[in-house]
Amino acid sequence: MDHLGNDTSDAGLEFATIKQAVQSATPQSFLTTLASASASEIIWAFAVIFTIYQVGLIVYRLYLSPIAKYPGPKLAAASFWYEFYFDVIGFGRYNFQIAKLHEKYGKGFSSPFRLKTSILKLILPGPVVRVNPYEIHINDPNIYHEIYVESPVRKSDKWSFSVGGVALPGTLPMTASHDLHRIRRNALNQFFSKKQVLRLEPVIQEHVAKLCNKLEEYKNTGKPANMNHAYSALTGDVVAIFCFARSYKVLDQPDFAPDWFVSLSFFCPLRLTTSDREDVAIRFSQLVHLFNQFPWLIKVMRFIPRKVMALADHRIIHFLNREVMLANQIAKIKSGEDQDKNENHATIFHDLIYNSKLPEKELTVPRLRDEGTGIVAAGTVTTGRTLYLITYFLLANPPILQRLQDELRGPFAQYPQKPPTWAELETLPYLNAVLYEGL
Repeated sequence: MDHLGNDTSDAGLEFATIKQAVQSATPQSFLTTLASASASEIIWAFAVIFTIYQVGLIVYRLYLSPIAKYPGPKLAAASFWYEFYFDVIGFGRYNFQIAKLHEKYGKGFSSPFRLKTSILKLILPGPVVRVNPYEIHINDPNIYHEIYVESPVRKSDKWSFSVGGVALPGTLPMTASHDLHRIRRNALNQFFSKKQVLRLEPVIQEHVAKLCNKLEEYKNTGKPANMNHAYSALTGDVVAIFCFARSYKVLDQPDFAPDWFVSLSFFCPLRLTTSDREDVAIRFSQLVHLFNQFPWLIKVMRFIPRKVMALADHRIIHFLNREVMLANQIAKIKSGEDQDKNENHATIFHDLIYNSKLPEKELTVPRLRDEGTGIVAAGTVTTGRTLYLITYFLLANPPILQRLQDELRGPFAQYPQKPPTWAELETLPYLNAVLYEGL
């Protein structure tokens, strides 16, 4: 008993000593201890702390996380390296892998969401799978309106990870905050109504005619026309007039200014294929997924001199030059130097700066430069790429092309003296079918 009593007394003394040491610990004492330690001791200490942290983090993600109950690969649940492999190494293939995960992990798993019909239970294997440490993927259309709701029901901020891959925090699609997104969206909505777009019809017709004349120059030359560049030149000139009331005149450049296409396609998430390896636009798209995984790389790149970045690929300079060009355009509009607002149709940035109710912090040059980059890139690359793909599939399918040409002969009977209006074209059923199929 005496021996037990002594042990208890010693334990109490040790606890009191530890407690006193902890209470008396200060940042200064910690730094003193750190300064007296050798380099190897410091490295070992940080290695042990890092290992303990990582093990604890993995245990939490696998077993204690609120989404730990959902099925999926353990590696995907424990870290982002699983997603990294398919998106960065695999050139954006994670979406396709997620479909396979639903098939693999869906068997025998009961969805927490109620399916309305037994048929859907058979069609949709594995409604919910875990795809990374913080995210689940739901393959169940019945709950779409429960997840995506209007603001009166629930405000939904975007996950910062999902918008970190594109270095445009000032643009609408990359705005994470629900409230800020609503402010920016309300300011832009008016410009994309059907009425406003139809006011651009004369501008569109003028530039389509210019493209047709440009393509005529390729006749009997044996030289191919790159339609990807051609359509991007067309859409780029039109969207520039819509944004700034002046064309970039890309259609007037030799070979449709390939450098312009390069500068705009930085954010286009397309998979790299053998035939596209020389297309820097496709190569740069890989960076979006890389930046998603390591967003701090964007800040690092901002400090790298342009000459150094050009060593990796000189064509990236075209993208950086375009950013400077957009910033200068917006600065001139803000200063009043650029007063070329078009009275026949809305001009986005003149109206945003002078007529919108946006707060002053939303009208800074860097913020509007991001918005301009997003609008010009989206309006140019997506529309141009769609027209490019439609053209390819029409040429690859002569019967479809012939049927479309037959339908268009009537409206285009007096072209180019009298080009058909959109009101006439939108009534053509087969043309609409081709456009919808292309989209």
